[in-house]
Amino acid sequence: METGQEKIIQQEIRKLFRCKVDDIRKADLGTYMDLKYFAYTEEGKFLVKLTTKYNLRGNLPDMAREIQASGIPLHAAISSRYSTVLKRHCNAYPWLEGKTLLQMRPELAPGELAAYGEACGKLLKRIHRFQSRYKPDKIRNPRREYRHYRFYCQLKKVDFPHKQEFDAYFQKHAQLWKGRPACFAHMDYQPQNIMLCQDGLHIIDFESCMFTDPWMDFMSNLFFYPPEHEEFTIGLLRGYFPEGAPEEFYRVTSLMGVLAVYRYAMWKYQKNGKMAVKNPNALYEMYDGLTNVIPANLRGKV
Repeated sequence: METGQEKIIQQEIRKLFRCKVDDIRKADLGTYMDLKYFAYTEEGKFLVKLTTKYNLRGNLPDMAREIQASGIPLHAAISSRYSTVLKRHCNAYPWLEGKTLLQMRPELAPGELAAYGEACGKLLKRIHRFQSRYKPDKIRNPRREYRHYRFYCQLKKVDFPHKQEFDAYFQKHAQLWKGRPACFAHMDYQPQNIMLCQDGLHIIDFESCMFTDPWMDFMSNLFFYPPEHEEFTIGLLRGYFPEGAPEEFYRVTSLMGVLAVYRYAMWKYQKNGKMAVKNPNALYEMYDGLTNVIPANLRGKV
């Protein structure tokens, strides 16, 4: 039997569609941050995501649809709206049949994940170079983000290892961001969010997208995911930088690592009050105590 809240959710979901919605069912896809539902209409099956993530707002969904219409396989929502009742962003996506690269990884032959990573690097470069007719409502400046996260952590007394060293490193090199470009960035571009379907690769799950520095799209793979992703990351870099990543890339992304530590610490505190411990230590060791801008696991490989 439907609860009152479920009825409200279904009413809000129906507002996403111009056609008749025959059925709405909860989708158990193993996620914990977003509410997900299947909507069955006369036009087909849709995945509806109800998210509290604040990034997918303004005209970013319109940009995503424009990118998709250009031929880049970014799986954009057919309809997006903010529900003031649910206080969530609601997005309806045509259902895709396929597997993510993360799901496929155990069955891939050696080198295959790197080949997919290279293809994804080429796709990512096309996204970053896309010139939208929409002007962004907001451009996320990494320096401002750093100040925001740092202030929050000070306010809540969130501490983590090597905090002083990270602060000194960031303040010393923050000028590297001066004059950097901005573009539509996915912000979670990793194997879990790349699907292989019968017609090829599709980029999914961009609810964290921003209009920001393009190299922020490398953050997930460089800092947050396990060694099993390394092959994908190497391919991704080769596809994006066919002649090799410039030193500036490593200098800028090392600052993004510091930013990622603060972002994770703030998110972890907001989620359950626990302090982030593993990521700061791993990052500090990855850069040899912040003395080498190339991550240890990539040296000599790209």
